Amino acid sequence: MTALLTGALLVTGVIACGDRTSVSKSPVSRSSNVADSGSGRVALEYMRAIARGDFKAAIPLVAPSQRAILEAVALGQGPGTLPAVTGEVSLGEVVEDGDSATVSILGKMCRTGPASAKSTSAPVADCVENHDPKTHSPVFVVHLAKDKKTGWNVVLNFGATDQP
Repeated sequence: MTALLTGALLVTGVIACGDRTSVSKSPVSRSSNVADSGSGRVALEYMRAIARGDFKAAIPLVAPSQRAILEAVALGQGPGTLPAVTGEVSLGEVVEDGDSATVSILGKMCRTGPASAKSTSAPVADCVENHDPKTHSPVFVVHLAKDKKTGWNVVLNFGATDQP
């Protein structure tokens, strides 16, 4: 069960899918290859922490009301239970609209499952790449909300994965 939840987190929540239904007439959009001091920095920091399996670093970046989800996943993890995730990622496009933001991540991420004790062959890496800063891929998009007290926070919305 923990592996299933972790898989869902890595595919849908790692990059925190969400549905932003209200869009103002003039959102702020910028593309950058360096992390900024706002939503883009938080999104990139979150992505890198999850990719290295560092839930302690990722949890404070999530909206306070949703941190328990990530804490539950982290409690169920032990040595060799998660696939190894590697990659090189950078900031893509940052679109801020009031107190919400959508950030795309560029680069490549690979996961390699733990080797079976019975297997004689090396584990094979499964990789995904994104070079499009305007991507809609849930694997490479982070949604955030701005809170007056805590600033920008990643918003986990697992229900959004069923949407186009």
